[in-house]
Amino acid sequence: MKILQYGLIEDVELKEESYDIIYFNGSSSYIEDLSPAYGKCLKALKKEGKLILLDVPKESAFGFMYLLAKSVNSYEHEYLKGTMPDLPYPLGLVSTGVWHTTEEKIKVLKNLGIQNFSFYQTLLKKIPCIPMRSRRK
Repeated sequence: MKILQYGLIEDVELKEESYDIIYFNGSSSYIEDLSPAYGKCLKALKKEGKLILLDVPKESAFGFMYLLAKSVNSYEHEYLKGTMPDLPYPLGLVSTGVWHTTEEKIKVLKNLGIQNFSFYQTLLKKIPCIPMRSRRK
């Protein structure tokens, strides 16, 4: 695999129809307005290219834990005892997160013309996988 470019989506210039894969590793949770960011990426993908969005959805169990930690600015809240992963996101990152729901992301992508979606759950070992990648028609 060759990494061609990385950085803040707002700052990078992406040549249209040039990339096979564009991968967001948790970064959607730190972007207020997803539409311009996703739109820029979709234009940069080749016809059969894939936009892969990996993050913690707001409505997930981890999303709820991170939202509570953000609201109380701590992982030490009584409701979080015994529930946090061994290595949670740093509180500084959690506190700056925007935390979009899956439905919010789907709506943005549909408005940008995406119609085929796949979803995968990847955090927990015993939960069945549900497809999570997006591609253009």
